[in-house]
Amino acid sequence: DLTPAEGRVAREIAVGASLEIAAGNLGLSIETVRTYIKRIMTKTGTRRQVELAVLLSGLSRLPPSVIEQAP
Repeated sequence: DLTPAEGRVAREIAVGASLEIAAGNLGLSIETVRTYIKRIMTKTGTRRQVELAVLLSGLSRLPPSVIEQAP
């Protein structure tokens, strides 16, 4: 399961945001976003960011509240 912070980063990636854009949108450093992406990739079994983006693309249609409240 993703943490709420990982969920917010996942949503940014799902809508095609770059690391820099995601960091700016979420008020995080680029290094923090990288750390979250690495954790998300481990949890989802993906090896490349593009694989992660494809996997998460369905999340872009969900409202943020659903992602943030995920168990």
